[in-house]
Amino acid sequence: MTWWWKVAIIRPGPIQGNAVHPYLRRRQGLEPVTYLHPSLEPILRDSMGVILYQEQVMRIAIRGRRVLAR
Repeated sequence: MTWWWKVAIIRPGPIQGNAVHPYLRRRQGLEPVTYLHPSLEPILRDSMGVILYQEQVMRIAIRGRRVLAR
């Protein structure tokens, strides 16, 4: 894990979005790692399927736009 993941998890967004506990449970092996859609795995793999930071939201929006444009 890189240093910016540690910073991202204690920010208001993940806390208010209820993302902290799922991430910690997955990291401890108490909860399976799942993804909302298989195409999101490359984006969410490092955070174990949990959206933790704004960059992930932007990448998901771009991916969704590409899918809808087809």
